[in-house]
Amino acid sequence: MWLPADRFAVRFGVLVGLGIVSIPAGLIASALSKARESD
Repeated sequence: MWLPADRFAVRFGVLVGLGIVSIPAGLIASALSKARESD
């Protein structure tokens, strides 16, 4: 009974981790692109 729950928890944790990492990365990328356009 624990294996499916652990697998789900791992997948959920990975998705949350990717979301937390991708959001600031997207903001930084957009800021850099705006800075390049202003130059």
